[in-house]
Amino acid sequence: LARNYLLSLPLCCKVPWNRLFPKADSKALDLLDKMLTFNPHKRIEVEAALAHPYLEQYYDPTDEVMNPDP
Repeated sequence: LARNYLLSLPLCCKVPWNRLFPKADSKALDLLDKMLTFNPHKRIEVEAALAHPYLEQYYDPTDEVMNPDP
């Protein structure tokens, strides 16, 4: 059902994020683009997103709490 709906939508060209948000930080737009990638197999993973340059000032991998029992 969802696939049929998507196939029924008209094709359109991708609008660059910097055209929609011209004053936004380029690193933020890069991360946004990677997080909003439609194909989940091509979408950025959590670990890679946290290590992205836009978040480097907030994320410290040594500060991670690991659960020994998943």
